[in-house]
Amino acid sequence: MSIFGTDGIRGHVGQFPIDPESMVRLGHGIAKVLCKDRLKPKVLIGKDTRLSGYLLESALEAGLIASGVDVLLTGPIPTPAVGYLTKAMRADLGLVISASHNPFTDNGIKFILPSGDKVSGQQTLDLEQYFHMQVQMKAGHAFGKATRVDGAVHRYVERCKSKLLFVPNLRRLKVVLDCANGAAYQCAKLVFEELNADVVTIHDKPNGLNINDHCGATDVASLVQKVLEVGADCGLAFDGDGDRLMMVDHKGQVFNGDDILWCLSLNVMRYRQLEGCVKTVMSNGAMDELFSKRGIACETVAVGDQHVMARLKSKHWFLGAEPSGHILTLDASSMGDAIIAGLLALETMLLLEKPLCELRLPYRFQQVSGSLKLDQGINQVELGKKIDRFELSLAANIRSVIRPSGTEPKLRYLFEGDYNLIEIEKNFKAEFSGEI
Repeated sequence: MSIFGTDGIRGHVGQFPIDPESMVRLGHGIAKVLCKDRLKPKVLIGKDTRLSGYLLESALEAGLIASGVDVLLTGPIPTPAVGYLTKAMRADLGLVISASHNPFTDNGIKFILPSGDKVSGQQTLDLEQYFHMQVQMKAGHAFGKATRVDGAVHRYVERCKSKLLFVPNLRRLKVVLDCANGAAYQCAKLVFEELNADVVTIHDKPNGLNINDHCGATDVASLVQKVLEVGADCGLAFDGDGDRLMMVDHKGQVFNGDDILWCLSLNVMRYRQLEGCVKTVMSNGAMDELFSKRGIACETVAVGDQHVMARLKSKHWFLGAEPSGHILTLDASSMGDAIIAGLLALETMLLLEKPLCELRLPYRFQQVSGSLKLDQGINQVELGKKIDRFELSLAANIRSVIRPSGTEPKLRYLFEGDYNLIEIEKNFKAEFSGEI
């Protein structure tokens, strides 16, 4: 089974490959695979707020320096900030030490090319062999060196603010920001305050252990409560590394990625002639009908923002999203950026002079979705066969998506249609109880 999932490497801290020795070897592998043709390679490393980030950063840095790579260290900043700075500082690669929405006990490594793309499948295969090899150090005079990037947060803040093009500021809006005790805890508040919004922040005091702990994009209950408590126009929830966004309107209704995509598509100043957008198989099927009525194409791809990105680029389109909150606005950012997506949603509200509650999907098909925990050592081939048998047993008018997660040991599921979905979900859980 591959070390790499759908979003880089991720796992439990202290267990292979999220351990110091593996990180040193990974640094060596990066030098050999991703920087092999560079005369003086340079890699930029950012991280979220997990306590284990210090350990993994030092080990990764050691492997890179020993292999002749210069390292730029930013400290805690969102994943899209790493993407931006990688390109701005002419680095050959950006690395993010993060496990995104996972608990603090997990960590991982995301790889970002200057283009905003992720490394190819072949490159991940080439990297994997180095996890089982001894590091071959350069001679002392050929070591790389490490440099701390001064002002990384403020450079990214200015980048985000520059994307608000069609309204002068956010002065009329009161917003609540849930920073998930993660990478956005410094920059998110600065962006919205400097654009003159009335800002209330929650979960913006990371201690290394509380990242994503009943907060952020994966748990918006406290955001809903705070929005209603302070009478805010809306709330924005980021995940641990700042590339996912969920929103809450002034009534406490939650906007997922589908709703945010629909909201952004209504910004006629920014997207005057919107040809199409991209969603995933986990998105609500009503989106096809709704976009079609507006003469806008809506194409569906497999789960993963890399698939959304690839389709957008092939079509020369700008907008795509996953229900989980990965929002791609390629006119404003080369990769998913939760803060920028949030700014564009607020820009849409102000331009249309409408509250957020009027900018969600007008209707949606019935769905149930969730996940079951999986045994780490489960036979994937047999699991796949069992999934196929269950899906064949469903009525023809039921759409189903059942898949192992690429980031956690979980089996994710979605059922959509007008049949008794609760009963289907109950049967599914009973059928797969042996896999939990």
